[in-house]
Amino acid sequence: MNPETLARVVCRPALLKDTAAMLELTSHIWEGNDYIPQVWHEWLADPEGFLAVAEYAGRLAGIAMLEYQGPGEWYFAGLRVHPDFEGRGIASQLHDYLLDVWQRSHRQGVIRLTTHRPKVKHLCERTGFTMVCEYTIFSAPALPEPVGAFTPITRDQVAALMAIVERSPVFEWQGRMYSHDWSWSAPRSELVAQAVERGRAWFWNDGQGALVTGEDTNDDGRLVPYIALIGCPLEHLPHMLLDYRRLAAAQGYREAGWLASLHPDLQPYLVGAGFERVWDVALALFERKRD
Repeated sequence: MNPETLARVVCRPALLKDTAAMLELTSHIWEGNDYIPQVWHEWLADPEGFLAVAEYAGRLAGIAMLEYQGPGEWYFAGLRVHPDFEGRGIASQLHDYLLDVWQRSHRQGVIRLTTHRPKVKHLCERTGFTMVCEYTIFSAPALPEPVGAFTPITRDQVAALMAIVERSPVFEWQGRMYSHDWSWSAPRSELVAQAVERGRAWFWNDGQGALVTGEDTNDDGRLVPYIALIGCPLEHLPHMLLDYRRLAAAQGYREAGWLASLHPDLQPYLVGAGFERVWDVALALFERKRD
């Protein structure tokens, strides 16, 4: 009898001895360019998070991380299933396992995840998650023109920056989220303060707008800035987005990016400022709260 006939999925905490199997699994993801090998040891050592694996027939079949983001906020990150075990419910069992860990450990707060896969969306709906927003990548060439509209902010100006952002309809269209490292969380002041320390937070046009950016690599391996937070009156948004393209050029980038919301009211502003949609797929952000 085939051993897999009697096998069942076993979810458990990840261990250091799983490293080799993790490397083999992630070698099949994104043509071997998965980020998990770079964060694996950090995740293993994280006292606030919980790294889990799924075993099937004695092999590592899946990985998932319950990531602590800050007070009352967690994020499901790095859900991976080995191609050899797709269709066996591995993702569903890892999801349920981490959700149970979270529910037993924390009385209050919110947990989020993003996905573009229909099966995971159904899984979220089954387990009480609600969709908050959908995002996809937009990009525009950097504009090699003079830029003088942005003024770096200081740490004592974080509250003023957030006040500008929170008044803007764009913040609502973006799900009231702060975008960072392919995850989303509430825009806590410490996140903005970290951007300030990295020189990535500005007032625009004497305080009419505010901008916070991050940095990532595109499919060609080039570094690209992306918008983490943005806010201004809507009548100024086209001008501010054009100035963002100029800022990108001044910083040495060839393009300016934004993992922007698919809210229909935002799309004309993106098109008007020269941004084009890069991805056909959209990432749906789901969350589940415990009050």
